[in-house]
Amino acid sequence: MKRKGYSRNFKLSIAGQSIDNISSSMMLVLFPWIVLSITNSSFLTGLELAISDLPLSASFLVGYYLTKLKRKKTIEV
Repeated sequence: MKRKGYSRNFKLSIAGQSIDNISSSMMLVLFPWIVLSITNSSFLTGLELAISDLPLSASFLVGYYLTKLKRKKTIEV
């Protein structure tokens, strides 16, 4: 009996993740490029880059705050 290497769901998951990574990388380049082409302002382009990274920075700060609490709370989604 032959054994299959990977399941179909695993292959679809990897393909979907690859497409997601490509689209995320394109957005990192495309949005600043659009702002720069419309406004011709490097300041506004830098501002757009800073604002797009704000959620990631905020998550680090919130994580730091939650680890410093004396009474640990569970986070429910």
